[in-house]
Amino acid sequence: MKLKILFISLLIILIAGCTTHGPLTNEVQANITNNAVITQTYSHHEIHEGHHYYLDDKVTLGNGANRDILLITPACNLTRYVHLLAEGTSNGIITSFALYENVTYSAIGTIEPIHNRNRVLNYVSLSSAYVNPTITNTGLIINDEHWGIKEKAGGIIRDTNEILLNCDTNYLIRITSGETSNLVNIKLDWYENGLEE
Repeated sequence: MKLKILFISLLIILIAGCTTHGPLTNEVQANITNNAVITQTYSHHEIHEGHHYYLDDKVTLGNGANRDILLITPACNLTRYVHLLAEGTSNGIITSFALYENVTYSAIGTIEPIHNRNRVLNYVSLSSAYVNPTITNTGLIINDEHWGIKEKAGGIIRDTNEILLNCDTNYLIRITSGETSNLVNIKLDWYENGLEE
């Protein structure tokens, strides 16, 4: 019995402060109906704080064709960093996904709408995104994947492969089709917060 009480006490200590609403607090939240402890991931917490954003892009590509998305991260003096998750699907047999850092361009392309996941607060992202930029140098490749099965989802999984992007930096997300009439869906999902959050 003492061991059970000790375990429950330790569990409460570990959970305290991990789930908050509004200002940081050490209170444990519980469901008022069944007293179940309420927990949430940090990225989900950022939805409630109003700093979680996404963009969706859909395009049909020919064999060897690219879809380029330029993502420009916030200025360094704003101390907001992009914690990125990217994923995609395609109906092609071969599709590649690449993420490049420190790219340069001669034409910025067409602005791509960025949406806030919190439709109540609806803060504006400090990042900006553009489709079909004219890229002059792809910079450093930091992620390169190939999807080889029809309808396969690909990309980066949060909590194990979330990428913390540098501030005031140009990133290129490039999708390349290995098949004609390849319908590609790409979703970029991120929150903007400090380096240690």
